[in-house]
Amino acid sequence: MSALPAGFLPGVTGLDTVEKLFAYALLKIHEAGSNANAFVDETASNSTRAIQIYPLQVNADQPWTQIFRLSLAIPNNWAGVSTRLWAQVSPLGGPTNVPSSFQSPSGLSLTTWERVAAWCGLALQGTFPDHRAPESSAIRAVVAVPFSVDFSATRSWRLILRASLLATPDWPTKQLWESIVPLGNTAINSAFL
Repeated sequence: MSALPAGFLPGVTGLDTVEKLFAYALLKIHEAGSNANAFVDETASNSTRAIQIYPLQVNADQPWTQIFRLSLAIPNNWAGVSTRLWAQVSPLGGPTNVPSSFQSPSGLSLTTWERVAAWCGLALQGTFPDHRAPESSAIRAVVAVPFSVDFSATRSWRLILRASLLATPDWPTKQLWESIVPLGNTAINSAFL
């Protein structure tokens, strides 16, 4: 299943799945408060927030869903680099280094919360590629995709992460990551370990 080893991040309760770690990492990036590396909307000449977190309940009889969206810069030659994609993301500019107590699996280079979020998004998409979003069966629950932005003759690449994860009904009374429901009981794809 998407379980994390005990003590993955000492001192933080409730981080026992990759889905919860994803939510936690996005909250840490959001707390850093920087938008220096914000996503540029390719359809309009304005910038949008690089990170978005919002609750959604389509109908009163449906469970709450937490929608997470993150846009991170990656090198233009990302496909030709042998380093794993999550190790190539650029920090958004705030103080987003993970604490030294963070128990990252060896060799993953998870040194910033942006890299943690990228790893989580890519690992969840690779493990649950056919899992559908709670709010619509037309979209996947987790999407992690490199995206080319061509604006004003300047081409750049972004890693776009979007996750739609169920939350427990008591989510307003908990830390957000503690309320996130795992996507399933499948072991994380070994390509991400």
